[in-house]
Amino acid sequence: MKNCMRSCIKSIVVTLIAFASLVAVSLLPGCALIDDNPGTVKAAVYVSALKYIGEDADKAQRVEQTAQTILSGLSGGTTIDQLDGRLRALIPWDQLDMADAILLHALLTELRSTMVATIGEGLLSPDDAVRIERVARWVIDAARLAQ
Repeated sequence: MKNCMRSCIKSIVVTLIAFASLVAVSLLPGCALIDDNPGTVKAAVYVSALKYIGEDADKAQRVEQTAQTILSGLSGGTTIDQLDGRLRALIPWDQLDMADAILLHALLTELRSTMVATIGEGLLSPDDAVRIERVARWVIDAARLAQ
């Protein structure tokens, strides 16, 4: 049971890291990757999500739920701090071992810093929110394909 719980927690953590990384890439205005090459980015999101999920229907469901949670937080405008808070709230910190908790905290802190440096603080622009929403929907679609 303990191994099953640990596996589930690692699955959630890896999902959050993967999703956060995809969101970060989608927000980089210098490369405008998602705007200039949406088909390529969509394919990369699908392949990444499907590779991560593999044949595990439960994992697919968790991936979908995580992306849905992020997506639901975008309505009505959001800030990077709110998005960071939502990501952190999804993590069962008390169930992680110390090394995983430190690593995940560092990764999320770096992601937040990169996003603030790239797009600034305050409300996400409508364009940035649309990019995050687009990536989240692609993750959801890929997860549903795997179920």
